[in-house]
Amino acid sequence: MKRKMYVRPNVLKCNKINLFFSVIDCVMSEWESWSECDTECGNGMMTRKRQVIKTPANGGKHCPSMVQKRACMGTRCPNYPGSALKETAMLLPASLASNRLSNESQDIRHNLKYRLSKEPVDLDSKEYCVLFEVMKATKACRKVSEYSLLREGERVCVRCDTQVMRQSLGFRCPGHGTMDRATRWTVLSAPHCHGKWVRLESAGQQDGHSCPMCKKGAQFVFV
Repeated sequence: MKRKMYVRPNVLKCNKINLFFSVIDCVMSEWESWSECDTECGNGMMTRKRQVIKTPANGGKHCPSMVQKRACMGTRCPNYPGSALKETAMLLPASLASNRLSNESQDIRHNLKYRLSKEPVDLDSKEYCVLFEVMKATKACRKVSEYSLLREGERVCVRCDTQVMRQSLGFRCPGHGTMDRATRWTVLSAPHCHGKWVRLESAGQQDGHSCPMCKKGAQFVFV
């Protein structure tokens, strides 16, 4: 009796194939230029945007924010057209202006018999900083260490506190300048120290920092 022969199917040995998927991180375009301030007079915001060039894949890094915003100050106030160009900034070293103290009598601005503005305060207004580049400075500025930063080519940060803001100027500090235009400044406690500068940038508080574009904070305050 013949036995039936069963042929076992060939066992195919499968080679292990490792499939490697490339990790693709998000790729963004460069930032566009900052927009104009969204208000002509007073506190406002300016924005800039960027685009997603390549979306992430296979666990790549996610895309960061496509929009940035920062505070700005509109200077085209109808009651005082072009006034910012004509104004002279009155300054004090930030270290001497203890305006955050609850006892205002300890503020050096009162000791100098300088009266802070009694105009109404805009509850939406917040202190902001302006970055300037000094174009000219008198020799008298070099004689006092507190004013030594006020020399040609130096960049300085000046803080605008809410109690110094003027309603008539759109709730900004007098003398805060105009972008890329030379304006005048003088030190209140040392009137022989004066000169010209150009406003480079202005920004409000960010993440608790009153002067986000200045690593060491404001060196001077408007008065």
